[in-house]
Formats: sequence, structure tokens, C-alpha cells
Amino acid sequence: MLNSTDRLAATRYSPDMPSEPSVDTGFAERWAAWQARGADNDRHTRRVFFIVAAFVILLVAIVSGMRWW
Repeated sequence: MLNSTDRLAATRYSPDMPSEPSVDTGFAERWAAWQARGADNDRHTRRVFFIVAAFVILLVAIVSGMRWW
């Protein structure tokens, strides 16, 4: 909320400031690159999780086959 008694209030908002938002012409390209980067990260994460899960399942099968517990 603006203070109506503020003597500098008139200098905060200039009539020369554009009221229309600026158009970002490169947004679509940056968004596509961001999505591609995210997809690459998702694929890598799934690959690592699959390898770790397979290793853990194999290890549990070996240990349970040895009857160490």
C-alpha cells in the first residue's frame, strides 16, 4: 500500500514505463531445452535406479540362498 503522504511517491512510478508486458521471443526454445534436459535426467535416474535395484535383488537372493540369517 502506498503512503499518500510520501513526498517521493510520484517518482516511484514513471509515466514513461511501458504498461504492456514485454514479449520474450526465446521462451519457447529455452522451455524446449529445459524439458529435454529434464527428460535426459529422468532417463539417467531411472537407469541408475534399475541397476541399483537389480543389484540389491541379486544380493538378497544370494544371501538368502546361503542361509546366513
